[in-house]
Amino acid sequence: MKRLLPLLCLMALLAACEKDIEFDGAVTEPMLVLNAVALPDTTLAVEVTESRFFLVSQDTFTTVKNATVALFVNGTFRENCVHQNNGRYISSYRFSEGDHIRLSVSAPGLQTVSAETMIPLRPVIERIDTSLSVMEAYPISNNYYYDPQSQSYVGDTSGWSLHYKMTIALTFKDPGGQSDYYRLIVKRQRDYYQEGYYEQVWFSKDDIVFGETETGMEDLFDMGTYNYYGTFTDELFDGRSYPLTFGVDEWLYVSNEDYNSSRMPKDSTNTSPEDTEPYIIELQALDKSYYLYLLTSSAYDPYSPFAEPVQIHTNVEHGIGMLAGYAGRSRRLSLSF
Repeated sequence: MKRLLPLLCLMALLAACEKDIEFDGAVTEPMLVLNAVALPDTTLAVEVTESRFFLVSQDTFTTVKNATVALFVNGTFRENCVHQNNGRYISSYRFSEGDHIRLSVSAPGLQTVSAETMIPLRPVIERIDTSLSVMEAYPISNNYYYDPQSQSYVGDTSGWSLHYKMTIALTFKDPGGQSDYYRLIVKRQRDYYQEGYYEQVWFSKDDIVFGETETGMEDLFDMGTYNYYGTFTDELFDGRSYPLTFGVDEWLYVSNEDYNSSRMPKDSTNTSPEDTEPYIIELQALDKSYYLYLLTSSAYDPYSPFAEPVQIHTNVEHGIGMLAGYAGRSRRLSLSF
């Protein structure tokens, strides 16, 4: 105990010591920040703001409302985008697959910035195969009453809550002869939130192309590799048809009548009137810059004790931000009975 007292006193003394250190480095001047995503058959919305120094106590970024946003498509000047509100500029030109896009943005007192991208061709989806298995089933009861025989409260079973897993193989054709970049997104219609509302859902990235790894120490140190955005390349299947494998793991309500008659849910690519919440499987072809932006954004884990700073990819010259391009194709997937 005598040995512990000096140590405790020293720890208390160190904890009470505070010293303000003034920053004597160079203060970074504001730069133009542009962010935009180009899609086929749509116009372009460009967000223009100013960067801020990391020591500035400000929660928001200053929007730039007096910028000139020049749009070039396939080497030809098309228009100056029109300012709508709060630093948001809109084009009237609608893009097509294969378009090469360049933006040049200037504003008084700030250095002119530029960025380029290309809209890829939409992926060619050849087929989609599924298999569904019920993992667990729990009864849903109501109208509880006291049963003297069992000396407990029991209820009438009105339905069942099923825990199911659906494994999906999405086969698509890679163009070949070039490096291609992809992203998979799974959404589900959630009408109980709002009619026509689609919510992005988690899916298991079982396929090797996603690059997820496990070390067996995830619960302790979070040392696995997690592909947050579902991106991958064609490095393993360049120029071939590839069955991309993934899965969804969710719960489903089934009426007591259907459960007792063994009418279990089955997977179907057809629209079923009994399924009010179909899945939307979207495969996106990304331009390289957008892929690198998502890859570097996914690399940083703020909750890991071993996290290190990550340089987020940008394709904006003399500034910050991202001009991204992608083209997607989707399929509707329903659960039917």
